[in-house]
Formats: sequence, structure tokens, C-alpha cells
Amino acid sequence: MTDWSQVLLLLVLPISLYLYITRMGKDRRDALFTGAIVLILMFFREIVSLTDVTGRELLKEYSAILLLVLLLILILMSIRRLRPEISRYPYPFVYVPFIILLFYPLVQGTEALTNIIFIIIEGGSVLSLLFLTIAHFSLFEKKWVAVLNVVVLFLAYIFFWFEPQFFAAEQWMWQSLLSIGMITSSIAFPVILSETNLYKEPAQL
Repeated sequence: MTDWSQVLLLLVLPISLYLYITRMGKDRRDALFTGAIVLILMFFREIVSLTDVTGRELLKEYSAILLLVLLLILILMSIRRLRPEISRYPYPFVYVPFIILLFYPLVQGTEALTNIIFIIIEGGSVLSLLFLTIAHFSLFEKKWVAVLNVVVLFLAYIFFWFEPQFFAAEQWMWQSLLSIGMITSSIAFPVILSETNLYKEPAQL
């Protein structure tokens, strides 16, 4: 039976994609395309989870690891972009996370180990978003959106990975939080990377 929160997530993802594409500056084509692929891949993964297609679990697993790789790439693009030009690492370095895809088959099938990998990468992504938000907090006119973005994504992460040990959380809790996070991320994240707002006046959300 399909949970209402999963339907909500499916409805939110196209809206998030539209917001992200329209708010991201054309000068940031790499971040634009990478972020768009992340959202499209998330939508694809949710659709797959609702079907009985052959190899569904394998598709979900590899789409999840690819999502994390793309998120790491997006974060590295962001960090590189926001550093002074003289101290930026070489651009090809942002694609280093693709190495994860080469080594992932070595641990595939070992649930405990793969879960640790997902927990570390997802946690690192949320932490990186927090640092980026703090470092460029002055860019946001409506700062509550940036704060809400970090909070809901962090809670979604906690409820998804740690609820069996500490919470009586249900699937709808983390999916609802993730839905909110997708909207707020699509609004807030482009502000950080916008060429017109990076060194000038704060952007309006």
C-alpha cells in the first residue's frame, strides 16, 4: 500500500526541480545539471519503489548510491566555487566521488557495511550544507528558510537512520520532512551559488 507521504514526495520533486532550475543562474551550468539530475533520479527511484519491476531492489540500491555520489559532486562544486580563485582545487577534482561507484560492488551485499557507507555520506552531506549555510548566511534575506532547510534535512536523516534505536518514527515522518527539505533546498541552495549574489547584495528568497 502506497503511503500518502510517498505520494507527497512524488508531487514535491517536480516542483523542486522547477524551482531549482529557475533559480539557479545560467552561469552555473555544472551545478544546474547536477542538481537537476539528483532531483530527477530521486523521482525515478520513488517511482521504481512503487512498481514490481524485475530487479527493483537493485535499481533502488544503485540509484541511491548514485544519488549520494552526485550530491558529493555538487557539494565539491559548491566549495570550490565559494573559495578564493587562487586557492581553488583543480576542477576535475569535483568528480572524484565517482570512484565510489567503482568500489561499491566490493561491499555490495554486506548490509551493515553498506549502511555505514550511506550513513557517513548522507551525514557528511547534511553537515556540509550546514557549514555552507553558516558561512554564507548573510546572503539570505529570509534567513528562516535557510535555517528550516538544514533543520528538516537533519531531522529526516535522523528519523530515517536512527529511529529504530531512539524514536517511534514512521515512514511518513522522514518522507514528509524530506519533502519540505526538497522545497527549501531548491530555494536556498541556488542563492549560495548565484553569480549575481555571491559577492554583492544579499539575495531575496
